[in-house]
Amino acid sequence: MIARYDALPAGLLRRDRSPHLGLVFERFPSLIDPQTVKMAEDARSKWLGDFVVLAEETAMRKQRLADVHRRLDAVVADRRGQKRTFTAVERFATGLGNPNAADIGFSFDAACGVPCLAGSAVKGLVREGARLVDAGRTRVAALLGEAPSPMDGLDGTRGKLVFLDALPTAWPALEIDIITRHHDAEGVARQAIPLDADQPNPVPFLTVAPGTAFVFRLLPGSDEVDQGAISEVWNWLTNALDFGAGAKTAVGYGRMVPKAEAS
Repeated sequence: MIARYDALPAGLLRRDRSPHLGLVFERFPSLIDPQTVKMAEDARSKWLGDFVVLAEETAMRKQRLADVHRRLDAVVADRRGQKRTFTAVERFATGLGNPNAADIGFSFDAACGVPCLAGSAVKGLVREGARLVDAGRTRVAALLGEAPSPMDGLDGTRGKLVFLDALPTAWPALEIDIITRHHDAEGVARQAIPLDADQPNPVPFLTVAPGTAFVFRLLPGSDEVDQGAISEVWNWLTNALDFGAGAKTAVGYGRMVPKAEAS
């Protein structure tokens, strides 16, 4: 039987357990409406506030994160990979579209429950950074691979680098921000255009506080990758991170700079 954290007394949960925050956030949110299997609008803010407090109160998670970093560093050393640290100069959010009873999700590392940026997202950032500097399709495909294109008769190619999830160097502070929706999408059939009479609907969501440092790691997928190519990929990533990583980058979220520049 799976334990339901929301069924436990809050004091017991916070004093005697160190739950995986990703599971708590994605699988065990309290105050779920049994009819809709969704969280009531007026309950979302309280749930997120309690979640932020829970994230602050359990020190054991810090040790779990340190253990994960040690294991990943050992892999990087063994595979002759590299790592670099970037600092978020704005709030960071990712995985907002993930399924969640609170309607707004988030991405957590499976091993220890810390907020993370998936390796697939890191690779996408590198590809975007290459486009920003006009690196050329052939060069990008040689390092990052290329998806198959049946219409053009092209087979997919495998990239020469492996991108690991980006994790905070230490357990980060979590903050709540607000999206204010001014026009109810569910009422579009009845009212296609926004009117002055529309009532704003503030929707809270989870973020990582600015100032959080993230470690990015990449590994050569074969002996064919030289250090010059890896440096080129780091430059692409740096360019992309200057525009932001994760969600809501159009409004400034997720901007990161090399740690030396942030200090």
